[in-house]
Amino acid sequence: MTTTRDTPRWARRQGLIRASLFASRFAIASPRMIVGLLLIDIAASFGSSIGVMSQLTTVSALVGVIAAFLMGIISLRFQPKALLSLGLVCMTVSSAGCFLAPNYVTMLLSYALVSLGGVIALPMTSTLVAAHFAFNQRAQVMGWLGAGGALAVSCGAPIIAWIGDWRWAFLGYVAPLALVSLALVLIGIPSTHHEAVVSPRTTQYIASFQAILGNKSALACLLGTMLTGASFQAVFLYASSFFRQRYHLSTEMASLLVFGGAMCVTLGSLLSGQLVNRVGRKRLVVVVGALQSLCIIAYATVPLLWFATVARFVGSGMAGIMFSALGSLSLEQLPRLRGPMMSIHTAMQSIGSALGAGIGGLALLIDDYELVGISLGALAVIGALIIRALTVDPISTEQQV
Repeated sequence: MTTTRDTPRWARRQGLIRASLFASRFAIASPRMIVGLLLIDIAASFGSSIGVMSQLTTVSALVGVIAAFLMGIISLRFQPKALLSLGLVCMTVSSAGCFLAPNYVTMLLSYALVSLGGVIALPMTSTLVAAHFAFNQRAQVMGWLGAGGALAVSCGAPIIAWIGDWRWAFLGYVAPLALVSLALVLIGIPSTHHEAVVSPRTTQYIASFQAILGNKSALACLLGTMLTGASFQAVFLYASSFFRQRYHLSTEMASLLVFGGAMCVTLGSLLSGQLVNRVGRKRLVVVVGALQSLCIIAYATVPLLWFATVARFVGSGMAGIMFSALGSLSLEQLPRLRGPMMSIHTAMQSIGSALGAGIGGLALLIDDYELVGISLGALAVIGALIIRALTVDPISTEQQV
């Protein structure tokens, strides 16, 4: 039985939907923390080098990109709630597989399946926002979802460090989070939508991708997602090493900077929801993206610890605003193809992360962290310019073609 909109009962149901999607984003972001913090311990368990064991991330990223593009097809056939539930089930089972993994190959496959579950679930959280919230509510909900992913980093790091054992971190932390999220999704999210889903009987899969890639505005959003995602690696991937090597900070102090940066991303994501309806999705992405690029360049090039710290925190907050606004902008591009659009959006995020990691690594081989900041900061500028020139900011879903 469905509940009529604009009633107190529907408002309560929306609160439960919001909590379900927030918990799902929190669970999806959690497995990466285990590998990031306990990679040395995982390698020691299997008698492997850190370099070999780091391929967990490489393989999972490759699986994620492929799966995200396939989700563009699958999302046309199945309901978003069913796919979100499937992704969370996959994460739960695969986390148990990581706990039981007897060798490197089994661990590699199990962790890849954990990432697969996350890639299945992630775009469906955004699609469900459009299905159950009005146009002027969606930006705020998207901000909450962005905060859920960022909060998983700031909360997960101390919890995983406290657990200590990577096997129990998968079984005792990731698996329960996925199960709780699954229960909330099954209980809290209605099985029917308020917006029609495109049937594959009437819309061919290839035509759906052609519609997305042939739409100038949608394509610009995807390119902007890739480039801004690449630029954020200057903060997400390289910042801790930069502070440890440049300013000789201890690992403990560097971890505090990670925590502080994650909290800034969380606050930025929440603030984004308040700003979008006042400023506009496109304008917010462009302005904040440009400011974020300045922060990236500044922290890497100005040789003052306090300045670099402030620039990193401000840049992290700007990233939270920008990514939430960009996700909201992408969500509104093609209302009839939201599932495929957000699946490709997820794939472009993964490609951007890989691109940023590669460019940053090459910059370190050529020069130093200054070149990392300048090159990756420039990508954010390029992404903002592409969005500024080519993207349409919809006023309302009903006004789109």
